[in-house]
Amino acid sequence: GPAYFDEIERLGETAYGGPAGKLGAALMTSAAAIREDVAQLASLELDAAQLRMRRLEKRMALTYISALLAAQAKEHAEETGSGRLAYLAARFATRLGGAAAEAAVGDDPAWLRDFEGIVRGGHVRLETGARAAAAVARHVRASAPVGT
Repeated sequence: GPAYFDEIERLGETAYGGPAGKLGAALMTSAAAIREDVAQLASLELDAAQLRMRRLEKRMALTYISALLAAQAKEHAEETGSGRLAYLAARFATRLGGAAAEAAVGDDPAWLRDFEGIVRGGHVRLETGARAAAAVARHVRASAPVGT
């Protein structure tokens, strides 16, 4: 319902100004496409609507968790000066952007400098988290709506 979309918007706005701010903005755009897909469900036959709903439920869950992580990344960065949670938010959100999003983060050698911090829970440079989040944001924003 409307509460889901309100929450995605709140989380996206919370992420603004943090290292995953661009990801938060992209997720708000993605939520608008989800809203359109939800509205289209009423016009479909039952079987088609059920098939689409399964994909839509997954996208909604991934969008929510990604937005939550992006918002928490800002707080984490303010408290610790680390971009680790922004990086992890970006990696999680690659599920929404597909193989191109995964490659945008995984093939970027910048994260190698922060490998220990990423995998062991230590400090990660803010720019590493912000760079990963911005790279994924481009693919999340460009990803096709569920209905296509």
